[in-house]
Amino acid sequence: MHGAMKGSGKPPYCYRCYTKGHKMEDCSTKLYCDICDCNEHAMERCPNYRLVQPDTKKANAFAIPCGYAVEGLGFYYINSPESFKNKVESKIEMIRVSGGSLTAANVTSEMERLFPGGWRWIVEETGANTFRTVFPSRAEMQRMVEWGVLHTKFTGVTLRFEESVGGDEVKFAMPKVWVQFTGLPKELREFVTIWAIGSILGVSKAVDMKFTRKHDICRLQVLVLDPNIIPQFVDVVIGDYLYGL
Repeated sequence: MHGAMKGSGKPPYCYRCYTKGHKMEDCSTKLYCDICDCNEHAMERCPNYRLVQPDTKKANAFAIPCGYAVEGLGFYYINSPESFKNKVESKIEMIRVSGGSLTAANVTSEMERLFPGGWRWIVEETGANTFRTVFPSRAEMQRMVEWGVLHTKFTGVTLRFEESVGGDEVKFAMPKVWVQFTGLPKELREFVTIWAIGSILGVSKAVDMKFTRKHDICRLQVLVLDPNIIPQFVDVVIGDYLYGL
């Protein structure tokens, strides 16, 4: 009796094309996904399509309002998808000139002076006192980003290096700043809470828990539109209580 019921159940279901009427080993359906431009799955079963469904809680599927503590800091944030992060491991860097004007030839001579070693520097002007070049290695590029302001042989003229991400469409490279604040009771000085508070100013990038525990002062790094207008005082509701930070 049990064997008869098993054989006369629901029609076969294919876990390849996700339709009824045949089994996966008998499937001859041609799969194609417009979203991914691939033949590995049907568009209805696309993992990227599932990310944008209302019941999905993936951070990169929605624009999150951040930085609305004061006027001028607010923006909408979308987390970079992994596919984009894997593609931006480039060695292209932006060079910004301050304190005067330089030509592409001037900047090239500065790069040759800073990096003697035979690398062929190709400097391209992208805007007023803004240039772009390719470094011999990503490590060298990141070292110059961390260096900060660099003085040139031209009196009063300085260079600042910024990593180029996203091509010519990038409008502005968001600065990262370290912020310290008090006003949070000791029992709430936890990583997740401090990280969440960063969204008042921008996008949290790191929390210094060692400093926080040692000095009883919260310290975190945030991505902000304008560090100069970070407010001195901010109110935030945590649970049922209002705190002044």
